[in-house]
Amino acid sequence: TGKSTLLNSLAGEKVASKAKECMNSNKIVYVADVTIGGEIYFGYYIPYVNSDGKVAGAIFAGRESSELNSTIRGNILRMVLISAICIIAVIAIGIISIKKTSRYMHNIVEALEELSNGDLSITIDEAIMNRPDELGVIAQSTKRLDDELHQVVSELLHMAHEVRHRSEERRVGK
Repeated sequence: TGKSTLLNSLAGEKVASKAKECMNSNKIVYVADVTIGGEIYFGYYIPYVNSDGKVAGAIFAGRESSELNSTIRGNILRMVLISAICIIAVIAIGIISIKKTSRYMHNIVEALEELSNGDLSITIDEAIMNRPDELGVIAQSTKRLDDELHQVVSELLHMAHEVRHRSEERRVGK
């Protein structure tokens, strides 16, 4: 009933310049601050055409600015909240990823330190070895280095054993 009262009270009011522009140009005209019945509206003046094709007036279609401003503020607040949630999610994923990568790098560094101390029985987590990135390549290379050093040392030990064995055979044979 409030809207019909508003419409009834508009009878006899002066036609806005934008409404005249709409009627004269026979085009839809946007308005951002038209006052109707004491309220500010956003909307459009749409030409009203008679059956003979002549413009007889203009129809206003719009919404109160206070209602639109409230809707805009609500949408901005929702966008800010969604953005904040997305930023927090990205930061959390980043922290988890960094911690996991750091743990993998620490495992590789420990293995290299063991190798440098002469321990040829290092273990590297299979999850690191199976990674398709640089950490996986480094882990595989470290393990391959361990295997090759283990093989070289085994061959050296075998050759040393052979030399000692032949040396003993010569001493006994004299």
